[in-house]
Amino acid sequence: LAARAADESAHSHLLLVNLDVELLAGDLIARLAQVFSIRPDCAFASPGIVFWPDTSLVWYRGGRIVRPIWTARHPGIGRPWPATSRGVVRTDYFSGCCALVDLASFLRVGGFDETLFMYYDEVELATRVAREESKYCYFLDEPLVAHEKPGRKFNENESYYHARNSRWLLGRYERGWRYVVGRIGQYLLMPLQLTRCDSRASRAAYLRGFRAKG
Repeated sequence: LAARAADESAHSHLLLVNLDVELLAGDLIARLAQVFSIRPDCAFASPGIVFWPDTSLVWYRGGRIVRPIWTARHPGIGRPWPATSRGVVRTDYFSGCCALVDLASFLRVGGFDETLFMYYDEVELATRVAREESKYCYFLDEPLVAHEKPGRKFNENESYYHARNSRWLLGRYERGWRYVVGRIGQYLLMPLQLTRCDSRASRAAYLRGFRAKG
């Protein structure tokens, strides 16, 4: 709805930002807009994101898609934010917690896949935009936003969608031996993922999601 309204108002970009964040820079939008000037092939620009209230710790400093398993990683999460910046860095996917989006590219590919609902939606959209638009995600290596998200445990809802959507993306984007390797990898990763579920109900939800058909 926001994207359509922005398009009707002739805006060029759309800012995605969670409700559970603290903005650490008053010029956040201007600094993200500069990324598009530096990188003409940019479709999504995310800032560095730290935990709240301890803003010294990394929450998002670029994202990696581990293929063909189709799991997403935040390298460095929970570690101290480094003293030196890498500037503008290309990354596999943006953070929906905060990102400035090229509105034209977003609309041409149809926006988010709403069947995913949450989790891996950024991964899927970034993959689709890269394939269809030859545009990519970039990360501004400066901590400009803080996320009020405690710990790394999955609740019941999160457990289900983490498992289901990872499997769906594997089926959507991999074929042949890569699909087989990815599926085996997901089974091998399952015990570790189950340890991140915060209750017996969450573990049951994870297993339901893992079995869900797309």
